[in-house]
Amino acid sequence: MNLKEIFLRQKALDEKILQKSNSLRSEKLDSNYRFKLASIALLVELAEFANEIESFKYWKANKKDNSAKIREEFADALHFLVSFANEYKICYNVSTKIISDDINIQLIEILKSVVDFFNDLNKEKLTKAFELILGIYQMLGYTEADLLSDYIKVNEKNLKRLENNY
Repeated sequence: MNLKEIFLRQKALDEKILQKSNSLRSEKLDSNYRFKLASIALLVELAEFANEIESFKYWKANKKDNSAKIREEFADALHFLVSFANEYKICYNVSTKIISDDINIQLIEILKSVVDFFNDLNKEKLTKAFELILGIYQMLGYTEADLLSDYIKVNEKNLKRLENNY
């Protein structure tokens, strides 16, 4: 997938967020600590995404099909993922990787790969996590055009939040 526009938009958003957060603080946020906070945020957003899919909820008989919410949560996670990708200078042409037809196996591998990246920060581990995350989006039947559209919606919402001192 060619994610150049997403990478560029995210870089601009991150710069605005950093400017805003620095102006609201008496001291600058240390980049290592900011990385840790973004790591938590990515895991939370991936969990919210998984919660909307509901595939792991074997105990639930009536699962909702809320495609709009699934796509929004994915775009939320994508924001943090692309921030890391920009930081580690990952190429914006990212392949999708599907390792199983079982969405729950894919989800487990995503979470493992993200934690693996956090434990050993390098481009290869981040790229693997990115490919798996894009793979699950594809497994759900969404396209590259959907991804761009979903990302832009959430990106614009985040920009408005910044303007309104969210």
